[in-house]
Amino acid sequence: MSYRERIAFAMFRSGLPKHEANTQLEELRKIEEPVSENMGDEIDLSVDWALNKWSYLKLADAALLELGVLIEEARRS
Repeated sequence: MSYRERIAFAMFRSGLPKHEANTQLEELRKIEEPVSENMGDEIDLSVDWALNKWSYLKLADAALLELGVLIEEARRS
């Protein structure tokens, strides 16, 4: 996995419930997310990642570009 994909996946994981926050790409599975006291919703994390991957990759691109600017600024000063 490239740095870009790793950053994108880290951003994706940051939105997961705490007990799923350290999930690896190979471990994505269906989870039960409570909606109310008596109801739950099943979420397939692998499908969720597949549907949202390109959005997270765009965010990773923006982060990497900004990091490059910060590094260049630090080198000049």
